[in-house]
Amino acid sequence: GGARSRLVGVAPPPGGRLGPSPRLLDLGPVPGRGPGPVPGGAAAGPGLGGQEQDKQAVYFVSADGKLSRADGGEIKQPNGIIGTPDGKTLYVADIGAGKTYQYDVEADGTLKNRKQFCGQGSDGMTIDAEDCLWIAMFGAGQVRRYTPDGRLDSVVQLPLSNPTSCVFGGPSLDELYITTSTLHLTEEELVNQPLAGAVFCCRPGVTGTPTEHFRG
Repeated sequence: GGARSRLVGVAPPPGGRLGPSPRLLDLGPVPGRGPGPVPGGAAAGPGLGGQEQDKQAVYFVSADGKLSRADGGEIKQPNGIIGTPDGKTLYVADIGAGKTYQYDVEADGTLKNRKQFCGQGSDGMTIDAEDCLWIAMFGAGQVRRYTPDGRLDSVVQLPLSNPTSCVFGGPSLDELYITTSTLHLTEEELVNQPLAGAVFCCRPGVTGTPTEHFRG
């Protein structure tokens, strides 16, 4: 099916510029929506391919399927992760600590020179052709764009609390798709956020980058 337009308001970001107004994609009813809170969302399991993870951290999976720690630094609750198209920089969101880190990526996949990129953790994230980072602010109802130097550039405001991820798509990679969730919403919040759990789309004026596939 096609998409129907439904414009929602945008709020001035704390610095930077206004983002575009997203439209609701008509994908049918939101699964599981009922009168009360809906459990859902994705959670990382205790293992990956049968290999136990000893703690929440950043891991590297080699092309032959071996799992190893990529960073020895402490991370409270890693979540969103994305690399630059040239493979030299990796961003990792620590949603538990409210920070996003930037790493240099070595040829063997190990991570070096961790530094704080911005003082915001996030759920999912993506990157555009200008190397700017787009992060989904679960609980804040926003998708934020940060420049490569960590400066807030623009904000897409949604009519709900919990965006979960974002990705560029469309034939020209000029459409930003935003997924949302009903996780942790009370019955009252579900009533006040009837679009929670829906998928939105907007054209932010920049293009994304092609998705890389795992080479293993």
